[in-house]
Order: sequence, then C-alpha cells, then structure tokens
Amino acid sequence: MTRAMALALLAGAHESRGDADAALACNHRVLELSNAHGESVIRSRALWSIGIERWRNGDRERATEMLKEGLQVAQQLRDARSAASYLEVLAWLAAEDDKPKRAAVMLSVAQAMGGATGNYAFLFPDLPVFHEECDQRVRNEIGAKAYDAACEKGRSLRFDDAVSYALRER
Repeated sequence: MTRAMALALLAGAHESRGDADAALACNHRVLELSNAHGESVIRSRALWSIGIERWRNGDRERATEMLKEGLQVAQQLRDARSAASYLEVLAWLAAEDDKPKRAAVMLSVAQAMGGATGNYAFLFPDLPVFHEECDQRVRNEIGAKAYDAACEKGRSLRFDDAVSYALRER
C-alpha cells in the first residue's frame, strides 16, 4: 500500500497545481491498488477526488456514483470529515438538480458533521466558491424560513441518518 499512498500524495500535488488530468490518472491507479488490497482509507480519498473531477468535467452521473460510493466507505470507517466532504459535494449536485431543500439539508449536515475540522472541499482554494454559490442559490430559491427549517433538519441528523438521507434518490 506504500505505492498507493505515494500515488495519493502525488495526486494531491497535481491537484494543488491545477493539473486535473494527472491527478485523475493517479487517483484511478490509487483506486485500483486500494481495491485490489481491500484498503479503505486511501480509497475514500481517491473516490472523492475522482468524483469532484467527474463533476467538473460534466459527467454528473459518474460523479454521483463515485461520491455515493465514497460516502459509504466513509460511513464504514466512521470518518466524519470524509463523510462531511462527500455530503458537501452531493449538496452542490442536489442544488444543480433543482432540489434546493435537499441541498440545504446536506450543506447543514456537512457543516455539523465536519465540526471543527471542516471538510476537504475547503482545503482547495478553487472549491469553496462552489459552497458559496450553492448556499446562495438555495437561499434564494426556497427563502429564509424554508432554508432555516432545512438547516435545522440537517443539524439534527445523526451520522448514519445523514448518510441514508444523502444516498436516497429524492
């Protein structure tokens, strides 16, 4: 698994430089290696990165598949920070799918679940803008009262309930 870890670090370096193609290639190799060896922690990070890149490249269906698979891995690992990261991006997708209440719930649960550590979306300088756009879009579409209610629902969800909510197709 040393090779997978090295490739994951290399993928992160490519991501920070803005070289999405090289990062994607490394992350696909990480996914192959981690699947072959039954490793989950590095696999989770690779699924998130691949999901983000698929989404950025307009392949929303594959992005959703990767992100939901990664969320399930994060649940198995009981990794709240990774789960928050997946929920964050799935919220962006929900907003784009004209599901603003669903997006607000997931944004709120991602924030609550991330707690003091936040989520990986805020580690990359080009990603927080998507959070802001999603939040603003959702607020504008459903209004303050519905937004507050959706956020309250998100904050009230426990870990497994939040994952179940995100994995449902509604």
